[in-house]
Amino acid sequence: MSSLTLRAPAKLNLSLRVLGRRDDGFHEIDTLMVKLPELADLIEFNESPNGFTFECDDRSLPTDETNLVVKAVRAYDAVSGISCGFQIKLTKNIPHGAGLGGGSSDAATTLIGLDRLNDNR
Repeated sequence: MSSLTLRAPAKLNLSLRVLGRRDDGFHEIDTLMVKLPELADLIEFNESPNGFTFECDDRSLPTDETNLVVKAVRAYDAVSGISCGFQIKLTKNIPHGAGLGGGSSDAATTLIGLDRLNDNR
């Protein structure tokens, strides 16, 4: 049974300049950022015979399709053609809404974790 726990570090923007809006609605930016590895969320992956499930210890965060971890899983599934067969548990240490990039770090770390786990199958 495959399992993995990864740290999703916070980040701090030392400078940030919004350059303009792209056609897809996102913005082009010029930024200088640093990781804050001492402040990190934990993401646990455990193989599940029941397919993908997601839980988070912070009850104020959604665990539905609007959560960035769930969005990352759906994007990975769509691109890789591999259905997520893992229970993913997010333990929040980075305060959400604090501008420390917790959500995007969680999503990126989820993609890294799925890639590692699927390479080992």
